[in-house]
Amino acid sequence: MTQPHLVMIGCGRMGGALLTQWLATGAWKAPVSVVKPTESLPAELKGHHLVRWIPSLAELPADTPPSVVVLAVKPQTLPHSLPLCASVFGSDVPYFTIAAGKRLTFYQQHLGERLRLIRLMPNTPSLIGMGMTAMLASPHAADTDHELAEALMRAVGEVVWVPDEQLLDVATAVAGSGPAYVFYFMECLISAAIDAGLDEATARLMVVQTLHGSSELAYLSGEPLAVLRHDVTSPGGTTEAALSHLMRPSGQLRLMQDAIAAALQRAQDLAATAQ
Repeated sequence: MTQPHLVMIGCGRMGGALLTQWLATGAWKAPVSVVKPTESLPAELKGHHLVRWIPSLAELPADTPPSVVVLAVKPQTLPHSLPLCASVFGSDVPYFTIAAGKRLTFYQQHLGERLRLIRLMPNTPSLIGMGMTAMLASPHAADTDHELAEALMRAVGEVVWVPDEQLLDVATAVAGSGPAYVFYFMECLISAAIDAGLDEATARLMVVQTLHGSSELAYLSGEPLAVLRHDVTSPGGTTEAALSHLMRPSGQLRLMQDAIAAALQRAQDLAATAQ
């Protein structure tokens, strides 16, 4: 019987973080071959008894066929990597990819129409096991492929499945890019606090802890966000005065709608030019 074996092509910041979490949590307990030109692995993976570094696919031992191939390379390198994968692994093994901007049809051109592929779109909080991953499966992905993908990605946070690539673009614009929106909001709030008289260290602590506590409260309480907002907002008080600016027609909601629309347009542009 073939033993479980994961092959990861590339291992940058996100790929390395995912693999580290999978091994640390026990989501993956079998051997791993990391294929990349240089042995620049995260510290947690160097010397790990299950992890073997291989500089190229040509040097992958033939007696260790993979249970899954994880594509963790930059999107621009996929046109070079996928033909090599096709020649070494064929299209019968499941492929998981974290590359953004590449449609299913792109992978089918290189790996075959009946490709077993699952697109994974994790966000950066996955680095600390608090991620949000949107996933989309190709029509020929097996039930076991779905189960493995979900088990692996639940080890780094929450998971949602989407039915088509248009909604995967939406999920990417919301959850994938979302941490950047949150960080920018925090930057703005810190800057406003400094302008109002706080020193930078105090402003940063206040903002970071407030965002952390508010997010945790929203996650744990299950209450509608509008209810939580009303709980903070006393009639005629300071919070209401501030919200009157944020909630005006040209305020925060409109800005977020425009931001998501811009991200979706960029996703469509990238898909149209992908080779």
